[in-house]
Amino acid sequence: MSEYVGNEVFYFKEISSLDKFNQRIRKEFCVDETFDGKMIKIQIKDLIFGVYFLKDEERNGNVLVIRTDKMIDCGKIEIFEEVKNFYSDLYFLIFYSNEKTKYENFEKLLEKIGNDMLKKSIQKIRSEKRKFL
Repeated sequence: MSEYVGNEVFYFKEISSLDKFNQRIRKEFCVDETFDGKMIKIQIKDLIFGVYFLKDEERNGNVLVIRTDKMIDCGKIEIFEEVKNFYSDLYFLIFYSNEKTKYENFEKLLEKIGNDMLKKSIQKIRSEKRKFL
């Protein structure tokens, strides 16, 4: 069962494994598009998420946010030579038309996430600074 939340956010319920998650993506978003099920695993501070790509010329540049109702075991991730389990309930599905736009769209997503995190950090610093004034 999936629920459409907002204009670019989907909420997948009752997903218990990565295989079932990938099957749901194929069912919900693939017609003739190329989806290989490979995920890029990312951890930035406390933000942990997976990124998938789906080749679709008509939706090139679109990004969907997918949340699950529980953390899914997505395998292992290596961070600074330390291997650990990777669990997430947040995923992005990036649509692209060719290899060049695939990575351009990925860079735009990371830039937006980075900018949002920076804004939140600045707001936190400003609110903490006001406490001391």
